[in-house]
Amino acid sequence: MSFKRIMYFLLMLCFTLLLYGCKDRTAINMNKAREKELKDVIQVKADVIEELIINNLKNEIIGVSGWIVDYADENNIIFHNYAHLFKFNISSKKFSCHIDLTKIDADHVQGSVVTNFFVSPDGNYVVINNGGAETDVLNREFDVYFCNLGEGQVKVIAKKNNCKTLYCWSKDSAYFIMAARNGENMEIYDVHTGSIENIPFGKENISNIFITEGNNILIDGKEKYLIKLSTKEIEKLPIEGILIGEKEGEIYYFNDGKICSFNFVNSYAVENIGEKYKLFRISGDYAVFTGEKDAKIFDKSKSKMVSYPVRISENTFYYNASPDRSKLLVVDGNITRVYSSNGTFEEITVDGFNFYMAKWISEEDILQVYTRNFSPVQIIIVNYNVKDKKLSTIYNSET
Repeated sequence: MSFKRIMYFLLMLCFTLLLYGCKDRTAINMNKAREKELKDVIQVKADVIEELIINNLKNEIIGVSGWIVDYADENNIIFHNYAHLFKFNISSKKFSCHIDLTKIDADHVQGSVVTNFFVSPDGNYVVINNGGAETDVLNREFDVYFCNLGEGQVKVIAKKNNCKTLYCWSKDSAYFIMAARNGENMEIYDVHTGSIENIPFGKENISNIFITEGNNILIDGKEKYLIKLSTKEIEKLPIEGILIGEKEGEIYYFNDGKICSFNFVNSYAVENIGEKYKLFRISGDYAVFTGEKDAKIFDKSKSKMVSYPVRISENTFYYNASPDRSKLLVVDGNITRVYSSNGTFEEITVDGFNFYMAKWISEEDILQVYTRNFSPVQIIIVNYNVKDKKLSTIYNSET
């Protein structure tokens, strides 16, 4: 090889290394900028949230949806509107987290794109993703944000379209699964390690997905499958009907008017509710069945069935069952009632107050967040006790 050819080869090699080095540095710089940008999205210092963010609400409007309660228990409440997501500690009466939704393109309430929120069972994490709402024809994919509300961390873990993806939390809040509705594949995010594992499936379309107590994947479709995470082995289950979920190794499903259980040896009927009842919706630990004049809820965590003297349908604005399932809050237009499993009901009337998206935090207490004005915006957190029929204020941003 001549001297000129050697020099040409060396120059081209240096140029190539320089070019890729610049690309790598550009990618690193872009990632660092993105990480810094996401750090500015979340705030976990209570005094900063109180003094700066709450004061800024006075210059904003509430938006078309108002405040929506995403999660509530006896200790914490998580709620959002189109621009903000808050976590509030009930006992200390202080905010522990705020996320600026406008900075992560998560401020869509209605239209062709809607932002969706998936809160972990323990209330420590939120996954946020956009997808189609009024139209279901979007081919775009959106960032999936994982938000650690305790440590104040927001990061992108995937790109998905909510209307084409099924999501599910494990009961211990350790895993979050994202499964393509067409059944091509699914990904499971490990909260503790921050890793994502791709799990091939490719069998058929998926209608629902669950994570079992043993952290295996339960798939509902035309056929039913169990995927063991340790081996990735796919087992076809001898089940006909609609899966409801799993508890302590028992898989619950609904078929021909019966709630049945499969224990991997045989199937048996748990409740015979009759063919006139249709499975309306699966909401966490319970499944809602609706008849002509009443509704039934089966709580798989307690293997318990309760009935209420009210019919639930697509026209029902909102419903939410108490933790022990003895009561059912139903909002239907301007009428709010609490139905009891003993067959009675009481109408709740509080002037200027709406219970839409309110959550039970005990057998007697309902938590709600609202604002009195369209603008300026207030945050008013209240508790309604159904026994005493009293509304008490927990927090008011104006006082």
